[in-house]
Amino acid sequence: MAQRQQKYHHRKPAPWQSPLIIALLLACSLAPPVYLAIATNTPLVAEELPDSSSSASSDSDQQTDTSNEDDGEGGEDATESYEETVIGEYRAVSQGTDRARAQNIGLTAATIDGIKLEPQASFSFAETVGDPDENQNFQDAPAIPGDQAQLTRGGGISQVTSALYIAALTSGLTIDERHPHAVTVDYAPVGLDAAYVFGTADLRITNPYDYPVTIVADAVEQTVIVRIIGHPLQDGLYFEPVAKLVEYQTADGSSVDATGVDPALQEESYCVVESSRLHYLNGVLTRTELLSLDTYQVLEDSSVMATGGGVDPTK
Repeated sequence: MAQRQQKYHHRKPAPWQSPLIIALLLACSLAPPVYLAIATNTPLVAEELPDSSSSASSDSDQQTDTSNEDDGEGGEDATESYEETVIGEYRAVSQGTDRARAQNIGLTAATIDGIKLEPQASFSFAETVGDPDENQNFQDAPAIPGDQAQLTRGGGISQVTSALYIAALTSGLTIDERHPHAVTVDYAPVGLDAAYVFGTADLRITNPYDYPVTIVADAVEQTVIVRIIGHPLQDGLYFEPVAKLVEYQTADGSSVDATGVDPALQEESYCVVESSRLHYLNGVLTRTELLSLDTYQVLEDSSVMATGGGVDPTK
């Protein structure tokens, strides 16, 4: 008996049931619409894939708008970036050899080094350095608190004060208080020194700029250099401190015009010095700022010559 053969009718699978198609569908289920469209052979709808050029243009527009919002009036960036530079300096060199004095100079320089003055902020030497009599780190050393040199606690501080004063002048800072010595000194031009006596003679300066400035001070033995660091000055702007002898007063009280006077006549006399700060712009003198009119006693045994002139920052 012939065995009845059972017939199986195989239905052709639908296109989406193909193993390849199913694998592609599973793999692309989380993929962007463009891959899904390729797998299913379905046309891509325009809204499903934004134009890359349009997106880049939109991002660029947003960045431009943000930049415009940050600009201040006139299109200038209110937070201008700049590289700080030395805008004023002075090197004060003394011929002294006293070791204690050198220590006092170094201690004072280290005390003011790195002090930052914000716009319109003021600096007081007395408030910063304080009373040397109350600081055991200061030593007794030669100083000129009056009209004679004598051993004083903190002797040498005024050399740093003078260096800061001249550096402040050359950088255009405002001078609020300054006092001269009673006699001439060897580390600053006559008329451009600055004495320091706690409670009596202070040096106070103010930062007039719209940006901060920093005091940088270095001392080696009897030499101290003070620099003012800040935003570069306006192109062509320059400040020059100058001192001019206007007359001599002899020991008997008579006055002699300083013009053409032999320096030898300085002995046992007093000199009157007029100090100013010259403002230059592109080489043209735009302002003469009177600083002081000081009288100094010129001691007979002094090695300092009372002569006028300008200040060389690299003295």
